[in-house]
Amino acid sequence: GFLAANSGLIDMLVQPVAQLGDMPDLQSADFEAAMNATRRYVHEEQFRIGTRSLADPVMATAHGEDYTRLADSAIIALYRATMAEMQSQYGSLPEADMLVLGLGKLGSGEMTLQSDLDLIFICDCADFEAVSDGPKPLDAPRWFARAARLLVSALSAPTAEGGLFEVDTRLRPSGNAGALVTRISSFAAYQKTQAWSWEHMALTRARVVAGGQDLAQKVEAVIGQVIARPRDMGALTKDAEDMRQRLRAHQPQAGPFDIRRGDGGLVDVEFIAQSLQLALAPQTPALIGPRPLPELLTDLRTAGALEEADYRPLMAAAQTFLSLRQIASLCLEDNETEPSVATRNLLLEALNEPDLPRLQQRIEAHRDEVKVLYAAIMNKINQT
Repeated sequence: GFLAANSGLIDMLVQPVAQLGDMPDLQSADFEAAMNATRRYVHEEQFRIGTRSLADPVMATAHGEDYTRLADSAIIALYRATMAEMQSQYGSLPEADMLVLGLGKLGSGEMTLQSDLDLIFICDCADFEAVSDGPKPLDAPRWFARAARLLVSALSAPTAEGGLFEVDTRLRPSGNAGALVTRISSFAAYQKTQAWSWEHMALTRARVVAGGQDLAQKVEAVIGQVIARPRDMGALTKDAEDMRQRLRAHQPQAGPFDIRRGDGGLVDVEFIAQSLQLALAPQTPALIGPRPLPELLTDLRTAGALEEADYRPLMAAAQTFLSLRQIASLCLEDNETEPSVATRNLLLEALNEPDLPRLQQRIEAHRDEVKVLYAAIMNKINQT
């Protein structure tokens, strides 16, 4: 399906596959041209990463970093184009900045071909009463709101070059009901006084993707303080369990290869790791900051948060699930029960299994272990 929609990419197959190609120079391009050039670049690079994954499915987790670097370069390019467009139309504001915070798989560096961009926009301005100095002046709140909407549409609206990413902004303070852009002061106040523990779990994967250095340092300082805060372990485990049950109710497991959802799936491994990260961060500052799940599990073991007997099955499950996710994003629907012969061979090669029943047994065995560990580890956190 991806190839049919992007037929120009077939030519790429005959070229040698290298690291990410160079982003086109967009400095002189107008906004529309910048959008189209970015899309072409992203689609070509996604195709190259995809063909590399198919050629070497065992390395699936490394491709998560490639997809993430690609998304970063697209966000940075379109952020710059958006800011230039805003300044040419509306002028600039005194000492103003807006940054893009990446969360979810974008934040942790584990994107797949199908991943959404989980984004929060945060702004700051010397004077929010100020009005921009351009041909069509806007007050600061409207300037930022328009800039964020323009960037979201640049990243997600379909054009002649096809779609780019699905953008999800529901992780912002107050969710869909909240303003699209949050002032740094409101972001700090919300995270420190109102946010649920599960929102702090999401914040463990937060990473500044685009924006000025000064605002980035302020936002990183707020996130560091929030994650390093000593917390009520009962509230932490209860919030995690509430969120887990809500996900179960709203997003039930779709089929045998939907390894994210359902009991003992990837989300359970992530919840274990993020809960431990929040529980231990006050004593272990090295645990603050986003990283891929296997790296986080290893760091938790090093910090003494995970015993070897728990670490090994969690790591094995995480690696199996992450490899499956990369391949599934290329050629498998969540609800598929009978993959095509080509897809089946890829899955078996990536996970070194002789046949599909054995692969399904392995997935079920991982799920059973994770389910038991989830209960045991959450119980242990609760008692500290």
